[in-house]
Parts: sequence; C-alpha cells; structure tokens
Amino acid sequence: MIIGGGKTAMDTAVWLLEQGVDPDVITWIRPREAWVLNRSQYQTNVEAFERTIGGFAMELERASQATSIESLFAQLEAHDLPDADR
Repeated sequence: MIIGGGKTAMDTAVWLLEQGVDPDVITWIRPREAWVLNRSQYQTNVEAFERTIGGFAMELERASQATSIESLFAQLEAHDLPDADR
C-alpha cells in the first residue's frame, strides 16, 4: 500500500513496478491526480537561467493561448521540454 501523492509515493510506485510487482496488488491512496513539474526547468543556478526563464515563458505563452484549464494542461503536456543536460 502506498499512501500519498507526492514524489516519494510516485517513486515508490515506479520502484515496485520495476521489481515486477503486479499492478493489481498495489493499492495507492492519494488525494487527487498530481501535476508534476519538470525540475530541470526550475533551477536557481546561473547555468540554468535561460532554461528556467524559457520554461516560465513557455508556460505563460501556453496560458495565454488556452481556452480552458483542460486545454492549458493538454498544451503543457504536449510541449517537448529540453533535457536538463542540454
């Protein structure tokens, strides 16, 4: 049984699946669906400045184009973010 909807709970679910645990025997209690941010887009060091500001700019651009909350999240999910090591 996994309780919680944060990163540790998600990591636990992935680890269990990678260990071959049948998904049907995993019970996951969480408050609601999570929206996970790409951490590579939100770093505070100088090297990541352009990527971080670019991530913010992309989100604002998508928000300005969205016609609903559903369309905003669909656009954000469809956007291909650069890898952290680029």
